[in-house]
Amino acid sequence: MKHNFDLRTVLECVYKAWKDGRSSYRTTMATCRKKSDGYAIFMITVSEKIVAQLKLRDKTLDNMLDVNQLDLGGLDEMKTRVPIKQKGAEMKIKDLTSGMKDFKLKAKVIEKSAPKIVYSKWGSPVNFSSVMISDETGTISMPLWGNQADMVSVGDAILVEGASTKKFAGELQVRIGRGKLVILK
Repeated sequence: MKHNFDLRTVLECVYKAWKDGRSSYRTTMATCRKKSDGYAIFMITVSEKIVAQLKLRDKTLDNMLDVNQLDLGGLDEMKTRVPIKQKGAEMKIKDLTSGMKDFKLKAKVIEKSAPKIVYSKWGSPVNFSSVMISDETGTISMPLWGNQADMVSVGDAILVEGASTKKFAGELQVRIGRGKLVILK
């Protein structure tokens, strides 16, 4: 939709890539990156910039050309990232998806693992702890590194600014990274 493509053309492009490995239309390219038992993974580029990656089951692909605009909402395999409309927007846990960046989140610390020393990928020791945080819409884990691991306690109300999300070991997490962790009073 963002690139104003006709749905039929996009579906035909993906289907042809499934059969032939690659297909293009104007500046759009669909490439079948992997075929596995029962599914295929596609990369979609526009003017050589990656705009999507899709994992589709063979059953979906078999019926790809029968899909119309109304059916598209039913293809739950096509997951999209929810963009942050405004830099620094305040989010709720239930609205978080993988790959989000630069948002604010207010939550309460409901669990905390004991701090421990782990080694960074550069081999230096770093203090680490993981917390479970909660708001009125849900719960999510958040790793804490360095002095952040000692900053929070169970029961603290916190504000994370400049947060991001990422999946780790199949679990969605809030990451502070270069953002800021504030204990609210």
